[in-house]
Amino acid sequence: MGLSGSVTTSGVHRSLGVHLSKVRSLKLDSLSAAEGRLLLAIGNTVANHIWESGLELQQGWTKPTPDASRQLKENWIKSKYQWKGFLEDRGKTYDANKTLYDAAGQGNLQALAEALAYGGSVEYRNETGKTPLHACAICRKGDDGLDVWKGLECAEMLLQNGAKIDTLDNDTQSVLDYAVIGNGEREMVEFLSARMS
Repeated sequence: MGLSGSVTTSGVHRSLGVHLSKVRSLKLDSLSAAEGRLLLAIGNTVANHIWESGLELQQGWTKPTPDASRQLKENWIKSKYQWKGFLEDRGKTYDANKTLYDAAGQGNLQALAEALAYGGSVEYRNETGKTPLHACAICRKGDDGLDVWKGLECAEMLLQNGAKIDTLDNDTQSVLDYAVIGNGEREMVEFLSARMS
């Protein structure tokens, strides 16, 4: 998710299981450079913008304060992340898989995080068998139209959410093959090479 929290909220997140939330301690665990960049790039502001985008439409909910009870925080966290109760309704035409694939190919981290929140699958394949990680492997600086390229952060987020780095497309090209052959950024090739070993 790319956010930071207190000891209490991290305990609640741990209780959700790693399929919903992976918790790392800033003091006790060592974060990789990619995990650190992801945490800084998403942060609480962006994550809350995504996960609370439909909060005003929900009745009876108030965001807990830091001194709220553990039970109140647990109810809030489960409603927000497990049940996705505060996401804005995107309607039936929203395709989270296609959005995830496109965002990965542009290095657009916020759009990628939103698509994951809305159920986009890291295992989605386009008509040629390419996954979002394949698309991410060849995204170039400037593809997203933004000032700062977030391709490595997108790749890390996809991997943190279960993307398989050794997946082959219909032409039996791996993600790393695609980065090398498809003229991916040098940093991406190095990042993927390190993750393969």
